[in-house]
Amino acid sequence: MSVQMLEAIDISIMPFFRKSPWGYNLFFYISASNNCHPNYVRFLMDKHTLSLKSINTILDAIEPEKKLLYDKDYIETLYRRYQSTECNDEADIQALSASWSDRPLLLLGPGKNLELEKEAILSYIKAHNPITISVNFIPEGIPIDYAFLSNYRRYVQLNNRLLEHADAQGRPVRVIATSNVTNVKDTHFDYTLNYNSLIDQNAEIIDNSFVMLLNVLTKTSVHHAACAGFDGYTVDGDNYYNSAMDYRIAREKSQSINQYVIDTLERLAGTLTLEFLTDSKYVK
Repeated sequence: MSVQMLEAIDISIMPFFRKSPWGYNLFFYISASNNCHPNYVRFLMDKHTLSLKSINTILDAIEPEKKLLYDKDYIETLYRRYQSTECNDEADIQALSASWSDRPLLLLGPGKNLELEKEAILSYIKAHNPITISVNFIPEGIPIDYAFLSNYRRYVQLNNRLLEHADAQGRPVRVIATSNVTNVKDTHFDYTLNYNSLIDQNAEIIDNSFVMLLNVLTKTSVHHAACAGFDGYTVDGDNYYNSAMDYRIAREKSQSINQYVIDTLERLAGTLTLEFLTDSKYVK
């Protein structure tokens, strides 16, 4: 199966397959075609940040003697190495700092409450005229100024939606991409930020997108921001307004992810104040 076909399956078919599986299991196909232990495939798929093309690239880098003997630390190292595309982002950080200095910021996450409490969010936008920044998704019916993209797989899925949203609202959506996303062919981003400077190497999930964006805010000297749609995670119920975005690891590790974000907010409390407009498990 060609890489292009795998990408097409990933974008167009997998959201339906996860809800109602049929036919052969793509998971085992990828494992067999790369002649590797299936746990390597599961580990990378559970990251929920990689396209099938990227997963194939990482699996191809596994040393022959490691292929059939699963080593979690080893595949984690390969994942981090693949994601760690370095760049000098000083100019883009300065540009964002200047652009965000004279208006309040509103950060938009893909939680269910973004849809349930949309009217309150729109009222806030009307009253405060904030700069709006979405995180790895494009909302329905809410204008956005910037899209923060730290997830290669999400970007591949959202590429057309970015253009459609810009046309619908009558102004461009400026894209802030982390450097792990920038290996998309023939793509130019408005701002490119160094992935390694935004992640937490010691965290269980090193590249939590909300925390990465908060790190961007501190780098750009932002001291206050409103937030909506950052619900936190739960084992049961809807974690996203779009069920196709949900994934197993977020449910299984919901408590530890929530606590990690809470701890991060407490650590940043003296530097960055967040106002949650919608219900969130991150607020005690």
